Amino acid sequence: MVAARRKLTELYGPGYNDSVSFILNLGDQVDVGTLDHYENVHLKKSRYLSPYLPIQTAVGNHETYGTLQMQAYYNHFVLDSMNYKGIYSGTEDYYAFQSGNLVIAYMNTENTAGNQLNWIKKVIDTATADPSVKWIITIAHRPYQAEQYVGDISPWIRNTVVPYAMQSPKFFMHVGAHHHLYARGQMKEVPAYNIISGGTAWDQYWGMATEQN
Repeated sequence: MVAARRKLTELYGPGYNDSVSFILNLGDQVDVGTLDHYENVHLKKSRYLSPYLPIQTAVGNHETYGTLQMQAYYNHFVLDSMNYKGIYSGTEDYYAFQSGNLVIAYMNTENTAGNQLNWIKKVIDTATADPSVKWIITIAHRPYQAEQYVGDISPWIRNTVVPYAMQSPKFFMHVGAHHHLYARGQMKEVPAYNIISGGTAWDQYWGMATEQN
């Protein structure tokens, strides 16, 4: 966070928050769901930028661990008021919002049951018909596809959500993490991208897992 603040200041000057709108966190804010981790791993380290830039959060698998598990996440983040065009999820687990001509939809890959699929379909359909929207981005902790630890992805994202999103001409990117690397691919069927942006905290090199093509 210190390095990010330094780079932002280098690029945009001390008023960098006039040029950058927010930080999109991809989950695993903590290693385990305890008050100590939320205070010292997430919030304490975020303080270098959080007074100036809002930080949007996602549910990662590590938020579901620990003594408090997801209750600690619910107690720290107020996200059920987030909405796009009055489409509320009613939960901190997943939500959508509009910024300029962009709609960003955050999903929960750790619990895909319930109304989440109907909710994301409604967000995509509404954004597709909305003349104020040019782009749709979907975000979730587990990625669409990965070249390492191939099976450790979200089949729900890969087989259900992204194929539905690709029907919209405004969909252009799904961003995931979970894997500790950076990767980018493009869909064959449409001009949309699959990105993994999780290159922090733990080494992940070729040969550390049995891989497949």
